[in-house]
Amino acid sequence: MKDKKTLKTENATIHQTNENCQVFNGPISGCVFAMPGAIVNQHPVQQVKDGGDGQGELNEPDGGQGQQAPEPLRPGIFDTRIFNTDDCLRKLRDTIASAIDMGDATIMYGQPQQVRINPAVQSDWYYIVKAIEEARVARKFTVTAFIDQMVEWFPMLFPGENKEQWEKYKRRLSKSISDEKSLWRYGKMKEVVTLRDMWAKRKNVRLDQTKMERVYEIAYKGLCSNLAMLKQEIDKENNS
Repeated sequence: MKDKKTLKTENATIHQTNENCQVFNGPISGCVFAMPGAIVNQHPVQQVKDGGDGQGELNEPDGGQGQQAPEPLRPGIFDTRIFNTDDCLRKLRDTIASAIDMGDATIMYGQPQQVRINPAVQSDWYYIVKAIEEARVARKFTVTAFIDQMVEWFPMLFPGENKEQWEKYKRRLSKSISDEKSLWRYGKMKEVVTLRDMWAKRKNVRLDQTKMERVYEIAYKGLCSNLAMLKQEIDKENNS
């Protein structure tokens, strides 16, 4: 047997009794050790890059694309002549979300309006319907089609019940929206006061002053105006 040799490294002392052994002074993470004569198939190792927030970020070693892209949104009730790309639909969804108190999901949809509807108050949903109609960003639609669209885009805002319970909830929500709309109807022809004319025709709207001011902030100054600006932005991009 050969004499024992002592090798000193930075952090440890290694006693070597065979000259065929190798000493590694650097970090050994990801290294492969094999017996003499063994065949070793090496594969690239995925590395995690520090994203700066303490959470690792996966780097694909072979040009991988990382997370799968989300599924495209479906336009549903909205006008596909305007919202003809997934990017346009996402901007539309985020604009609508800004007028709704999304709770913990708010961060998912960009900057919220200062005044928003309470989704738990069923009649409040009428002011999302009204803004969408008056901004002319949708085809003609029923209340139930609107509810289906909102459930598809914002499922976290609606109860997860069985089919029978859900149908009852949907009927109650539809009635609440229709009842709220009736407060804006006037005259023999049952015309509906528009958001633009709400102050000029406030005697025809059966809401108190406080609620009218809130509706004005949510639906007219907020969502309806933002939807009109989005339409203008998309038209400009399409014509450029």
